[in-house]
Amino acid sequence: PAVERILKIYDPLKSYFLSQDKCPRILEEFFEKESSKIWLEFVHNQAALFQNAIKLIEGDKISVIEVANEVNNLKFQYQEQLENNFLPLIIRNSISQLEEQGAINRADIMKHVKKFYSNFIDYLEEWIVHYNDIEHFHWVTLKQELNWNDVQKSFDHITQNFPYSNISENDLFDEVSLFKKYIDKEKVKSWASAKMTIENKWLEIFHHFETNHVPYNNVLKIVEYVLCLPGTNAASEHVFSTVNKVWTSEKSQLSVETLKAILCVKYNLTNSCE
Repeated sequence: PAVERILKIYDPLKSYFLSQDKCPRILEEFFEKESSKIWLEFVHNQAALFQNAIKLIEGDKISVIEVANEVNNLKFQYQEQLENNFLPLIIRNSISQLEEQGAINRADIMKHVKKFYSNFIDYLEEWIVHYNDIEHFHWVTLKQELNWNDVQKSFDHITQNFPYSNISENDLFDEVSLFKKYIDKEKVKSWASAKMTIENKWLEIFHHFETNHVPYNNVLKIVEYVLCLPGTNAASEHVFSTVNKVWTSEKSQLSVETLKAILCVKYNLTNSCE
């Protein structure tokens, strides 16, 4: 929004600062460059992509798998932009207009744009490293039909890292075989069209098997493990932020138990009692 507001009043803003006798040198140099507005438009366009990704990643109910997917999707978008020398139409028009006037050089602009894309991809690569182990659990999103090989990789990962997990591979295989009958192509499509969240998909499945007295304990252990993993520290930061608002200097005598009760009420007030 800040960049957008500057763009809306860019021309009068430029006129104002350049008319000042004692304009700060850095602002004077910025507004004297014909390419400055182009870079503001570029930043505004990129900020919109960042904002959309951040909103998803820092959501209240998002699993580590969804965060990993979002980071990978963002990386893919920038790889495509880099490979195709992508620039939005408004920026392409501005470049063409200023290039005809001899005010800027298109090749120089594109060199910096590609450098930005490349640096951002490198930055995302550093993020993705932290999600390498999560690749064995993407099937939990239920965006496609279940496959035993995928579940088996999850079992191997958990068994290697948590030898006392007490998951029976034979029972797990039997449970997955039954789950595959329930999670068919039509079910996956209906979930996608309804935009159902991961946790609600699994609630539906477990409720179905519970009602029909079909065991699912081993699959449940894997799903619980995956969904309890935080995608980011955003949830913790939200709690600390709330604590700071409640535990002020005027309320410093609040006990930990009282503070805990206040937070429990605040975060669970909108939830159903069922």
